[in-house]
Amino acid sequence: IPTIDVKDAPLENVVSLLRTESMQRDPESNPLKKGFNYTIRHRTEVSVGPEEQAPTPLITWRAEDVSVFRALEEAARQTNMKVLVDDPVVVIYPDPDIPSPKVPSE
Repeated sequence: IPTIDVKDAPLENVVSLLRTESMQRDPESNPLKKGFNYTIRHRTEVSVGPEEQAPTPLITWRAEDVSVFRALEEAARQTNMKVLVDDPVVVIYPDPDIPSPKVPSE
C-alpha cells in the first residue's frame, strides 16, 4: 500500500479499508478471488451495562510502502489482537498474552 493514514479508527474500519486496498491492487482477474476475506473474533465479556464495558481501542497510524499483512499486524497490535492467515481467511483474534480488561462487578 503506497500510503496508509488512519486516526482514531476502529479495527473494523481499518480492516475494511485494507481489504478494499488489497482488492484494488490484486492482479487476480477473477473478482471473486481478489483481496482477502476476514473475520474478527472479539473477547466475550459479561457486563451489566455499557458504562462498565472497556473502551474500544482506536487505531492511529501513518506509513508508506507497507504490505497489507504488515498493516493488519499493526492494526491488531494497537487493539491487543493478533493476526492469523488461515487460508483463505484472515482471522484477527484477541492476543492471549494480554489479559481481558476487568469488568467491575456489583
